[in-house]
Amino acid sequence: MVSVIGFDVRTAQLTPSTYVVSVTGEIDAFTSPALERELEWVLGDGGSNAVVDLGEVAFIDSTALRVLLRALPKFSKRGGKLVLVSDDGRVLRTLEITGLDRKFKVESKLAEAIAQRRASMRKAKAARTVGFPPAPRRFVSYEAPSATGAAAAATSTGCWWSP
Repeated sequence: MVSVIGFDVRTAQLTPSTYVVSVTGEIDAFTSPALERELEWVLGDGGSNAVVDLGEVAFIDSTALRVLLRALPKFSKRGGKLVLVSDDGRVLRTLEITGLDRKFKVESKLAEAIAQRRASMRKAKAARTVGFPPAPRRFVSYEAPSATGAAAAATSTGCWWSP
C-alpha cells in the first residue's frame, strides 16, 4: 500500500494469477511511479491478469497513461489481460481522447470486470483440457491374501491406478 495525501494504491490477490489494483485520488507525475511499482510487483509475484480499479480516481494524466501502456504488453506476453475499471466521465474522456479506450478493456464496475476475468479464465482452462487424453493409468496387480501357489496365480486380481 502506498499513501500520499489524497492518493492511495492497494492490491488484492483474487487467484494465483489475478490481482485487483485499486487506486484512489489523482494519478499524476508525482504519484504514477507508485502505480508503476505496484503493477511491477504484481508481475513479479506471478500475476498474468490485473484489474486496475480507477473508480475513485478523479484525474489521470499522461504519465499515468504511459505507466498503463507500458504494463499492457507485459501482461499480454503472459497470456493475460490488463483491464481498467472506471465510470468517472473525466477518466473515460481522457481514455477516449487519447484512443486508449480502444487499446484497453474498460469496464464501468469492478464486479463486472472481475466476473469477466473469471469467465475468461474458466473458458481458457476448458479449452486447454478439451481433446487431451486422460492422465496415464497403470494396472497394478496383486494376489488375493487367502490364495497360495498355483491358486494364487489363478485368483490374481488388480486395479487401475492413476498417478
